[in-house]
Amino acid sequence: MKNIRLLLVSALLGFASSGAWGQNTQWDVYNVIPYYKNTSFIFDSQDAWDGYSFYSESQGLRKYDSGKKLGFTIYDDYSVTLDYSSTMLLFRDDYRWSNIPIHISGTGIVRWQNDRLVIDLSVQTSTTGGSDHGSKYEGTRQGDVYSTEEYSFPSYSDTKKYSYVLEYADGQGFRLIGNDIMSVITGTDHFWADNGVSRDVPIYYQICLKLTQRFFYFNAVEKSQSELNEQTSDPYGKWQWNDDRSEILLESAQEDANWVIWNRKNKIGSLRNSIEDLENDTTLRWDLKQSMIEGTYRQIQEIQDCPITWGVVLNKNGSGYKTEITDDGEELTYLMIPFDGGSEQSFSFVVNRAQDDLDNNMAKAFHEILAKMIDQETNYSNHHTYEYVQYDRFMGTLKRDASILNQIKDKRIMIVNYKQNGSDKTTTFQLEGLEAIYNAITQ
Repeated sequence: MKNIRLLLVSALLGFASSGAWGQNTQWDVYNVIPYYKNTSFIFDSQDAWDGYSFYSESQGLRKYDSGKKLGFTIYDDYSVTLDYSSTMLLFRDDYRWSNIPIHISGTGIVRWQNDRLVIDLSVQTSTTGGSDHGSKYEGTRQGDVYSTEEYSFPSYSDTKKYSYVLEYADGQGFRLIGNDIMSVITGTDHFWADNGVSRDVPIYYQICLKLTQRFFYFNAVEKSQSELNEQTSDPYGKWQWNDDRSEILLESAQEDANWVIWNRKNKIGSLRNSIEDLENDTTLRWDLKQSMIEGTYRQIQEIQDCPITWGVVLNKNGSGYKTEITDDGEELTYLMIPFDGGSEQSFSFVVNRAQDDLDNNMAKAFHEILAKMIDQETNYSNHHTYEYVQYDRFMGTLKRDASILNQIKDKRIMIVNYKQNGSDKTTTFQLEGLEAIYNAITQ
């Protein structure tokens, strides 16, 4: 059987030998994730999980766990899932037992932070409710009688946040550095004694998923050659655009943000036509006409000074790590952005509220093109459009400048670190096609 564990290693060595990414580093691992459908950790039964519980010894309860399954998977969009399930069986004797299903699920994302891979995971522990089965004792004049009794175990749910550093070592696999997942299920079990008297017995069931401080081998599922070709064959990558190419959009790998390039060069022609129409208009007062003409000339000059601008659309109330008000009352937002694993840089953006509705409609239209589901389209509500600017704090001036696109057009990945409802968030843009897009709109 082919050693699946070597697939990722081979891919990394292939990219390294081509000179695209240099040496085999943790950044190489982050880069190669989109080239695989998924990468699943392989757990041993003894090392991957452990569960134990506390009961009153005098009750004679015995515990047995069955059907334990644990999965931990990283997908090509950098999302992560954790899934654990088991069934706890509590035996009083050969005739009476409780059947309690347990489920632990987690969702998260792999992000690049401070030169390392980090996984943020939200983990929920739950039971869907179990039941007692068997017989209870009823003493009668005719003798001992046992009647069937069932009792539902109450449902339980609890959610916790975990953060891990993800490391990869050639020949050893992946390792998670952080805290093991500890979940405690509490409840009350209904217990019938042999004398026919019932009482409630408290249950305290603790589960430990041992995910840390050891290396895990993994199963990396390769994408087919046609899938890889689809990712790389189009010179424009996954970029999309409207009919007149005035707005060009790239969706993040996590589908929670967009990178937008505004190409305003074609607007100059329509503005010049507007000036001609104003000059020929005989219904407007002369002073109003002159004011409108002068305003249109200013727009043309602004576009000529900076015909191309770019920005980021953050969805679901995404915001920067800090804000600032300029001398003119403009609100600036600062985002931390690294390229290709480099150090984070602070970029300043102006909140372009005038673009919000336009970009919202545009994003929805692109989702229709991409055959997205309607519930995903709602991700584009309650968002802000951030347009990149350079702010001179001493001079108190804002400058829209897209020259940075020429500097980053050959980059592979841009990571945007931002805030969402006070929590750190990360989104990833795969920049394939940016150079072709930039060359097309600047020629």
